Amino acid sequence: MADATGVGHRAGGVILTLGKNLRIFYFWSLQDSRLEHKMTFSRWCHRTATATIEQILATSLPTTQAAVPQRVDVHGWLKTIRRQKKVVFASLMDGTTTQPLQVVLPPHLGRDLVVGSSLRISGIVEKSLGKEQMIELQGDFVDVIGDCPSSEYPIQNKTTSFEFLRSVPHLRTRTSTISTVLRVRSQLSQLFHEVLGKWGFLHIHTPILTTNDCEGAGEVFSLSTQPSFCKSKSPNTSNPAEIEKVHAKANSIFNANLHLTVSGQLHAEAIVCGGHPRVYTFGPVFRAENSNTPRHLAEFYMLEVEMAFATLDTLLSIQEDMIKSMLKQLMERNSEDLDALWKISSLGKKTISSLMEGPYNQIAYTDAIDLLMTRHCQEQFNHEPVWGNDLTHEHEQYVANYSGGPVFITHYPKCIKPFYMQEDDVSESQGATVAAADLIVPDVGELTGGSAREHRLDRLEDNIRNVLGQQGLSDFKWYLDLRRFGSVPHGGFGLGFERLMLAISGLKNVRDVIPFPRHPGTCYL
Repeated sequence: MADATGVGHRAGGVILTLGKNLRIFYFWSLQDSRLEHKMTFSRWCHRTATATIEQILATSLPTTQAAVPQRVDVHGWLKTIRRQKKVVFASLMDGTTTQPLQVVLPPHLGRDLVVGSSLRISGIVEKSLGKEQMIELQGDFVDVIGDCPSSEYPIQNKTTSFEFLRSVPHLRTRTSTISTVLRVRSQLSQLFHEVLGKWGFLHIHTPILTTNDCEGAGEVFSLSTQPSFCKSKSPNTSNPAEIEKVHAKANSIFNANLHLTVSGQLHAEAIVCGGHPRVYTFGPVFRAENSNTPRHLAEFYMLEVEMAFATLDTLLSIQEDMIKSMLKQLMERNSEDLDALWKISSLGKKTISSLMEGPYNQIAYTDAIDLLMTRHCQEQFNHEPVWGNDLTHEHEQYVANYSGGPVFITHYPKCIKPFYMQEDDVSESQGATVAAADLIVPDVGELTGGSAREHRLDRLEDNIRNVLGQQGLSDFKWYLDLRRFGSVPHGGFGLGFERLMLAISGLKNVRDVIPFPRHPGTCYL
């Protein structure tokens, strides 16, 4: 064994102690007369001085008999155990990879181990004789950190329904599928920042507490402080709605009606109109929508992009290029994770392929209605498609399947869209339309939604007055100022993170692609 200076054997390994709580393992080979130091593990093992299972499985074993065996400590949870007369095979998981680490133990060390317990195991990494794995750990020391009563443990080594796992969100991340989902979520969220950062977008943080209802649908979670911290007021009215409004205002330390944000868009506009021409925000948003479907959550994550000097065509191109770029890199970095998910459902592989390769077709809302009406006359939908109404999920799916892949439905009626969307200069005979577009994906539904923003002061004032009344003009004075002082054409879009996860994973329910789902009737933990 060499010492900490690296002087000694030309082939071997050493654990260097750097300070009290930091160690790093080096391995070198005979391939170079110089000491060719290689970090066996991808990052320093901080504080615990142990390797993750992902790092161990990526270890390059010495190819010469003179090499010093690699000894490691590993932490994890016991997934399975198989006892034979002369040996015990245990599989250890820690959530860092789809593959468990096979540990070979002498019978006396594996006699009392139970599935679900947390362990620290020391041993030698060796080439495996089995076909299921390349390497295994020959364990010679086992420390049971946390025991597990097997009769009560709900995550056993058997097929368990997603529905049941949703009832134990604090434990379901120990399953292979949910831990794989977490790794894909992490990588995908990092790619948002990498891709948009390279394209010159500024990452901003928009508030969760707001006085705005960006979507204008009234489906917001209203907030108030505890009454004991506020002075109550007696409203001078008998109108129940006014009484409720006064009480909500009285109970708020902000002296205003406060909500959880449904979107960071309006705040992003405040920055993009003079602060920086390209911005994005990524964080939780909240919708008090009583939708108990596999596609809806009350709390979810949204990527929102806003650009100055942009048209609707610009936004559509950015969305297509961004999604293709992110998914290409995701395939390269997390291919093993994606393959594991696609073994559950091959739908994700089909969807990610269509999103990566395209084409991204476009169809105007009016043309989509004509297409749907033709189909409805032959075979009726559950809801009749009518110009001026929102498209239902079945309508969107028919259009997407007809297009053969992802499709932008554009130029929706003004009457069904929020006040901030830019009105088209040329309207349909049925009524005014706006420069808006939703990206619809087969088997998933709406993935993104965006529009050019109304940058003309007079038209925006009319929109606000018609939708929100005179009080709206007062409430949105700051928003009108962005048009009053150096207005520019601009626009943006939002991408539902869990919808994208649903698309690429192939899973059927959006509640299975977020660690702690919140939806009507359920808010565990």
